[in-house]
Amino acid sequence: MVHRRVAARLLIFAIVFAMIAGPALGNDFQPMAVGHQWAYRISQSNEFRVGGQVVGREAKAGRYTRDVVREGRRKDVPVPLFVIDDVRTWRGGAEPDRVSTLAADRGGALLEYAMDLGEGLSIHTEPLVYLPARIKGGLSWHVGEVEIGTMTLTLEGEVLGLQDARTPMRTFERCLKVRYTGPVKGLVELPEGRLPIRSGRLDVVQWFAPGVGVVLAEETVVLDVLTTQGVMTATTTDKYSLADYKVGSVPARQAR
Repeated sequence: MVHRRVAARLLIFAIVFAMIAGPALGNDFQPMAVGHQWAYRISQSNEFRVGGQVVGREAKAGRYTRDVVREGRRKDVPVPLFVIDDVRTWRGGAEPDRVSTLAADRGGALLEYAMDLGEGLSIHTEPLVYLPARIKGGLSWHVGEVEIGTMTLTLEGEVLGLQDARTPMRTFERCLKVRYTGPVKGLVELPEGRLPIRSGRLDVVQWFAPGVGVVLAEETVVLDVLTTQGVMTATTTDKYSLADYKVGSVPARQAR
């Protein structure tokens, strides 16, 4: 669930930290099949600073859903692909943000393949490796490179261990805690036009519950942008918490 727009996305959790005793498969933590659904409560905060002074803040909340809608095929991919519709709807907002992705379970690994997503959305020539096939504590790997319009992100993944995660639904025990990090380069779209990024970084932490998928996520992107007023630092933080899901034939109880 690493978001591919310009505004990338500390929830309370119970700390029960342990290293993974032995290798596990990536698909143990992110089951993929047509009909699987996940719904999250989301919140986003934005802060803008120029010369160390805050010049703007904003916050909003809403709902984020992921639906595996169908299987697909590509000639160059030897395994079935799952088409996932991702929709973010902000309270009081207009049309929801919508994007589709192509995911595959290849030998236990969770991969994402490129598809024609339209202008301004992510493109990657090689599949992104969100979870490798064999997972163990301390494992790190190259996720891949993503182009988002005029920006480029290069992501690395790292397994941090196992930890309980508390959500509006319940506490999920022994979740796989994974961090994705990397630099952001290129140009960013602002009302002033396309402005160069002097430096930028994306940091994502996700908690995968066995047999369920992502139940918590925290995403932060920090960009130093060269503007006519000087260097502006823009920080966007998104937090996701699972509110409902359906994996297999029986839907989970919704969060109250």
